[in-house]
Amino acid sequence: MSAFRRRIYRWITDSLLFVRPSSRVASSTPRLVLTLGALTIVLTGLVACGGVTRPAMTVDGSTYSRGDLKTDLETLSSIEGTQAATTGGKAPAVAPTKPKVFGATITAQALTNQLYSRIIHADFVSKKLSLAKAVDQKAASDAASNYGGAAVFDKLPQKFRDSAVRRQMEIGALRTHAVGGLDPKAYYDAHQADFAQTCISHLLVDSEAKAVAARTRIEKGEDFGAVAKDVSSDTGSKVQGGALGCGSVTQYVKEFAVAATALKVNELSQPVHTQFGFHILKVTKREAPKFDKNQQAIVQTKLDEVANAKLSTELSARLKSAKVTVDPAFGTYVADGGRGLPEIKAPGPQAPATVAAAPVAH
Repeated sequence: MSAFRRRIYRWITDSLLFVRPSSRVASSTPRLVLTLGALTIVLTGLVACGGVTRPAMTVDGSTYSRGDLKTDLETLSSIEGTQAATTGGKAPAVAPTKPKVFGATITAQALTNQLYSRIIHADFVSKKLSLAKAVDQKAASDAASNYGGAAVFDKLPQKFRDSAVRRQMEIGALRTHAVGGLDPKAYYDAHQADFAQTCISHLLVDSEAKAVAARTRIEKGEDFGAVAKDVSSDTGSKVQGGALGCGSVTQYVKEFAVAATALKVNELSQPVHTQFGFHILKVTKREAPKFDKNQQAIVQTKLDEVANAKLSTELSARLKSAKVTVDPAFGTYVADGGRGLPEIKAPGPQAPATVAAAPVAH
């Protein structure tokens, strides 16, 4: 599989997981006609029996026709030639065979792409969201990067480009909806504790009884740092009197972070149990940073993480509950194709060497 096709496939799965794909472009591309062993897919006989054909795939009653599959495959195949030309390589030789022959693997990937796109659109519609009339420039840029950049994307058919941009805009709207429509400033105001620079000292022991004993010593007047140096098993911080430095509490394990957030400055915690043992915490300073340009970027990153996590969970659940049927000539629907997500798998090596698009039986 070419580097370009591997990258497109990563985008197909990453669209749901919201991990930005690599921007690397294939420096060279193999021939257009890819094979899986001797297996290839031939898209012929698209219309038969009075114009009725079996769809390539159906997702919750929404059909993806063989004609649309053929168009998408031709577009994806043309991208490799465009990429090669724009990066100084040679365009792949197109086999003179007619009708065109497409690799079984990229055919299955095109179907998986459509499966995810339709799930995203269905979720967008079910939430009764709307898009701005003006094209979102970030969505357009993201769509272009998924297909090798603007130099390649701008040469694709208008319908294909419009669909790709709309998909990115729908994902953006769903992300915003996932966090209640909050912008970075509103999110910052509602979650200041997550962004506060909190300075923490702690000591770590292996039992609750030892934690209680250490806490009692401090309550009776002993210096926290001295007790930490005496009993703490955290060798990294005990030499500093238990000081962990300053930063966001979100960098710590959940139980530790929750306890630190609840403490007032200079207040001593009760024993806190984590996977590492039992802690006694003391917050020595807490300061909320000013919401400036740098802080806005930090908040936006966190907001994106929260939105992506929520949306990924929602879409994964919708995807796994979808009713999907695929023409076996083109692949098989697999509930868990890896990374915990469904996908379309290419026909196995036992399949016939070529598969024509068969008409629906009367």
